[in-house]
Amino acid sequence: MKVPVSLAAQRQNGTGGAAMENRAIPFSDNDAAGKLWGSLGGGVASVKAVTGILREGHDLRTRVSSEADAPPSYPGYTQWALVDQARFGAHLPCMAGSEQIIRLMSSVAPNQQWGVAKVGRSAGAVSAVKGGWGPATSKSPGYLVRQLGIISTTRGQFAVSLAAVPKSGKFSDGTKMLNRMGAWLGKYLAELPAGRC
Repeated sequence: MKVPVSLAAQRQNGTGGAAMENRAIPFSDNDAAGKLWGSLGGGVASVKAVTGILREGHDLRTRVSSEADAPPSYPGYTQWALVDQARFGAHLPCMAGSEQIIRLMSSVAPNQQWGVAKVGRSAGAVSAVKGGWGPATSKSPGYLVRQLGIISTTRGQFAVSLAAVPKSGKFSDGTKMLNRMGAWLGKYLAELPAGRC
């Protein structure tokens, strides 16, 4: 959720939160994302602001979690279905003010250089990504590793959302699984539909 949180904060605060965005997206810094969330007013105000960004991005279903929930939950624990995340990603390049967010997604730190991040290097495309990892579910131990990606080609752009729950429960095995998915995307890149705003 760091992408919609950052876009909401940018719209509300202008360039005042740029330093936090530079930490939240490229480095996936939770403290920076928490400050961006707080800059939206916290609680219900932040939920409304981020929900508005999701709805603008054509995600009509996701319910944003917040510290106001019972039990309290960081917005990063929001249940975001892959199809809704991919739909949002497909619309993100067309949303006002998204250029800075996508630029940050295009230069993520090594802790997110897996999966779709490798497509650009292997297939002559440019990838913008935001990865996420954390507890899979209350019923499944270990990590759920996921990634939102926007791939730009000469034919236009398309978005993907990937997730893996490795049997080992290890983060590193999850990223290896996403690397295999990214390699598959790179192989079939020319056959995937792409478009422009």
